[in-house]
Amino acid sequence: MNALGEILGFQTKIIPVQPNWIGRQDLIGAYDPIRKLYYPSAIVDMLVEAAHDPERLFVICLDEINLGKVEYYFADFLSVTEQDQPELDLYSQSEYDMNCQELSFYVKENFSEQFNGTAEWEIRLRQNQDMTIEKRVELTKRLTNLRQFPSYIPIPKNVRFVGTMNMDGSITPLSPKVIDRSYVLELNRQSKELNTVTEPRKIHLPKEFFQLESGQSDMDFSSIQVEMEKLKASFSSRVEKHCFKYELAQEADLIEKRTLFDDLFQMKFLPRINYYTKDEQLVTDFAAYINHILPETMTATKVATMRKNYHTSKVFSYWS
Repeated sequence: MNALGEILGFQTKIIPVQPNWIGRQDLIGAYDPIRKLYYPSAIVDMLVEAAHDPERLFVICLDEINLGKVEYYFADFLSVTEQDQPELDLYSQSEYDMNCQELSFYVKENFSEQFNGTAEWEIRLRQNQDMTIEKRVELTKRLTNLRQFPSYIPIPKNVRFVGTMNMDGSITPLSPKVIDRSYVLELNRQSKELNTVTEPRKIHLPKEFFQLESGQSDMDFSSIQVEMEKLKASFSSRVEKHCFKYELAQEADLIEKRTLFDDLFQMKFLPRINYYTKDEQLVTDFAAYINHILPETMTATKVATMRKNYHTSKVFSYWS
């Protein structure tokens, strides 16, 4: 990911996911009501940095996302990232307001002035000799913290999230909620070594590359839905919107429709399949459907592998 960022010119941050992550505080930090300070995480720091550099693309990579339950620790992001103006709540707005009121009261009592929360007050509080050193440090730290981390921060449009996971027999499939909001890419092991490039050619990838309008896809979603429902893998309208955005992004590359649909089936539809059944005919029929609409494609190859694994486990799954 770092090498890709160097080539394409975007800033990367790799966050290793921990198995004990069970909530939002593990990913975005937490507020300490005793010290009245918010302690940010590396992700929040990068969101703040991205907001101050809006012309640059930032990519946050969660390494081995399935070590923890994605729906637990990443729930806030899953809920807001598709909004027009996504915002991430860091802590209570009432706590923030109370903090500001306490500082305003102190300033009014000691300086007989109105408190506006600007950086100037950090200097004035730090230099006030009427306070103990401990009090100066405490108030200055609280003011700096409030200015940097209000109760919520925007998720800038120039930020994208990537997650990696290993594909083996022990993994837990991603939930439909996560798949709905993602593009799943399976990267197979290369059969041959690639030549080392000492000076890679750099390509500028602007943040606008990912800012696409909504619309309607050319895919026949009704027939796909019929086949997916047979495997208890139906999808929502959000998937249709994602398919259109991918089609729109690829228009300039002149990718033929067959290849485009092959990509989308692998990224948006097959990952939803994780079905235990003793009815082998269901599996056979789905494989025949894929071979009819996408013969000799990566999708057909993947379904053939899923069908082969089904015979040993009776689970027809993308993740097997």
